[in-house]
Amino acid sequence: MKTLKFGLLTMLLIFSLVSCETSPEDESNDAQSQDEQVVTDEESEEEENVQEEEAKMTAIEFAKYIAKSLNEKSFEKWNKFTAEKVYFSPYAYVDTTEIVSLNQSEFNELLESDKKILWGNFDGTGDEIKMSLEKYFDRFVTDFNLTAENNQLLKDTIPARGNELNNVKEIFPNSTVIEIHKTASEESMGMDWRSLMLVIEKIEGSWKLKALVHNEWTI
Repeated sequence: MKTLKFGLLTMLLIFSLVSCETSPEDESNDAQSQDEQVVTDEESEEEENVQEEEAKMTAIEFAKYIAKSLNEKSFEKWNKFTAEKVYFSPYAYVDTTEIVSLNQSEFNELLESDKKILWGNFDGTGDEIKMSLEKYFDRFVTDFNLTAENNQLLKDTIPARGNELNNVKEIFPNSTVIEIHKTASEESMGMDWRSLMLVIEKIEGSWKLKALVHNEWTI
């Protein structure tokens, strides 16, 4: 009988020690870890869904998706729809000696700062285009409504516009080029048209943005 009581007391003592070792703080940490895991899993699943949707898109549909994101300045989506490096040209003639390219990390850093960089030279005056990323986008990317219903969307059939040469297909021969074109108004005598060429390419089954090439009437 004494042996039985001693055994029961020993078991109770061990149970008490184990219970004491599991503090409320430990339980809180465990719960937090579980919550973090759930968030991570949800983010991973969401990213997979986005990739699956992108893989099903046509080139035009993907261009519309990019146009909407740029119009709304939804830059949190930038890393999801861009290639590792994106090229920026303010005019249709892509000058490979001075074209700016930004990887995703560099883009995000410039987005958070007012740092000015040299993007090229203004047509006509030759003045330096030295702007922050935000100002460059305002002037050479979203300088017209990219999602307007009367825009023209052209795939790989970019007509000659203005006096400037267009060498986009020569520089990016393996890519698809979608031009979003805003036609000129009658009041401007044909001079206020705007275009943004989205150079896109399928990478590992999903469309990715490779370059943004702006175009406008030039002297």
